[in-house]
Amino acid sequence: MMQIRCQWCGWTYTMPRDALLYAVAKAQAEKAIHHVENCPKCRHALKIQVNELKRRIPPNTPLPEYTSPAPAASAPTPTPEPAKEIVEVKEVKEKELPAKKKVEEAKPKKAATKTKTAEKKATTKKK
Repeated sequence: MMQIRCQWCGWTYTMPRDALLYAVAKAQAEKAIHHVENCPKCRHALKIQVNELKRRIPPNTPLPEYTSPAPAASAPTPTPEPAKEIVEVKEVKEKELPAKKKVEEAKPKKAATKTKTAEKKATTKKK
């Protein structure tokens, strides 16, 4: 077991022995100098030297076998058929255009009614 203290938030937590063994095995397989552990509270990455991890392990303790994750076999990507989709989308957009024109035509009418009320107010102020 190893006590680790986060340098950013100050949270102290315990790294269990099996996690220590796994971290050392992983570091030896990757020939790394540091092990990166994330703080459980703030999720900042903490670099811990592998030598420090090894000191916390009892002598003559066998390390677990670490196998690096095999690269995932990339599945063949299906080729999309964009031509059919684009034609359908264009047809839908063309159908929507007249509706937009109707909305645009309605807007100037509202503006015209606003000017009439402004004229009425102006005429009442003059009297």
